[in-house]
Amino acid sequence: MIVKEMLLSHNKNLATDYLSGCEKAAALFDYSYEQHDFTNRSQELWQRKYDRESLQQTLKKFNGQFTYHEKAYDQIEKLKDKQALVVVGGQQAGLLTGPLYTIYKVLTILQIAKEQEEMLSVPVVPIFWIAGEDHDFAEINHLHVMKGSTVIKHPIQTAPEKKSPVSQLNFDHTVIKEWLYEIVRNFGETEHTKAITSVLEHSLEKSQSYVEFFGELISTLFKDTGIVLMDSADPNLRELEAPVFKKMIINNKELSELFVRQAKEVQQAGYGTPIAINEHNAHLFYHINGERVLLEREQEGRFRGKNNEFIISQDELLQIAENSPQQLSNNVVTRALMQEAILPVLAFVAGPGEVAYWATFKQLFHLFGYKIPPIIPRHQITIIDEQSQRFMTEINISLSVYLNGGSSLAKERWYQKQKQWDINGISAETKQQMENAHKQLRALANEIDPSLEKVAMKNYQLIISQIDFLERQLEKKVREKYEPTLRKFDLLSAMLMPNDQPQERIHNIFIYLNKYGLDFMTTLLNQRIAINEKHKVMYL
Repeated sequence: MIVKEMLLSHNKNLATDYLSGCEKAAALFDYSYEQHDFTNRSQELWQRKYDRESLQQTLKKFNGQFTYHEKAYDQIEKLKDKQALVVVGGQQAGLLTGPLYTIYKVLTILQIAKEQEEMLSVPVVPIFWIAGEDHDFAEINHLHVMKGSTVIKHPIQTAPEKKSPVSQLNFDHTVIKEWLYEIVRNFGETEHTKAITSVLEHSLEKSQSYVEFFGELISTLFKDTGIVLMDSADPNLRELEAPVFKKMIINNKELSELFVRQAKEVQQAGYGTPIAINEHNAHLFYHINGERVLLEREQEGRFRGKNNEFIISQDELLQIAENSPQQLSNNVVTRALMQEAILPVLAFVAGPGEVAYWATFKQLFHLFGYKIPPIIPRHQITIIDEQSQRFMTEINISLSVYLNGGSSLAKERWYQKQKQWDINGISAETKQQMENAHKQLRALANEIDPSLEKVAMKNYQLIISQIDFLERQLEKKVREKYEPTLRKFDLLSAMLMPNDQPQERIHNIFIYLNKYGLDFMTTLLNQRIAINEKHKVMYL
């Protein structure tokens, strides 16, 4: 495997500005990702106190359910050390681990944790939290598959009746297994298909929910790394979070105001609105009747469901936080605060969109006496398999054309160069000649009887439509001649920029595991990739 770097023209955003050292972007954060900031951050964290024992027990209980938990246990044991720190990041519980960027996020977490453990000479634990408290089932209920040169979404044909957290969604093994076999068949039979099918079947049999299925697969794929998994909806974790929920409720008005203020600063800096601004948003969810309902703050210390499902007082909410914290959960804003409160976060690994989210948190972090940790943008990678390399050579097109979104134009330019006949030009000329000739006929019809004007125009339009029809037939015949090469353009697009989106946002790791075997994970883990603003290209 060879890894190269390239700058993408369309990839300019807050994350790339932050990575490139832009002062405007840096001002939105407390730390950079430079080594001296990691040192300063560690000093800050060592002044705080954490309930490390309860955290260890919670993490051990959750990770203990997975087949490969021994190395994770070794990492969790490190948290006993009062100087132990964590590198953390997370994602939704996507089917079969979801898009490739989830894998890249875990790789980045592991890399930064290992590097900083060596640099700081203290234990640094890699933690990946699963967004089990999220309730948007549509975000995780599918995988994209290739049908020829087309990439389509293949969802599970079942849906929860309520907006319940994903952690609470148990599944029908028969339905999931049938969906799973369809996906594997779509991958195509290889010498590795039996092995990956066995991994998927074993993981499914051990799981009752989407979060467990996701966790088992991540634990298996990264079994030798010691990645520690954490469910953001873990009831045991809620006990640790209860005091923080209370602070969020008591300080809710100011929390919301500071978020809005910082979000507007991000907007004024030219980075848009990463998170929708709603001045009444309490940034907390209340779980009632099996559903997760967003809270909005009212006057006089009351909260209500976003769609007026109920009204609850601040005192009642504080009692729930004290006695039943499992009935509460965080949104994207308060999840960041909660993470900061319970974990000694040396660094947070984020996707490009998350980097923008975190830029809106600075002032509310300060409200709670925290600083935003160094934000490490996860690796952004495009994998180039042998077939894609061969196609690019055969049609003489550069990778940058595809990754910068110009593949459709390049395909059309190539085709126009190959054509021996100017079909479009001759058709246009013929239509102009017909217009000139038919104009006289239409004038004569109008002179003989004005009522014939519409008939004459319809006749003209019919003739033009026939010329258009012939033009399409001629074009079709010519394209058929070049179809094998045009198909290569389409297949390249499907592999490298499927549906005009980055490969890492659409394709799944098991496409490559099916093709190259489970050892492909070892190959990925052995790569040491620089953290910078450049896109990474892996040639297989």
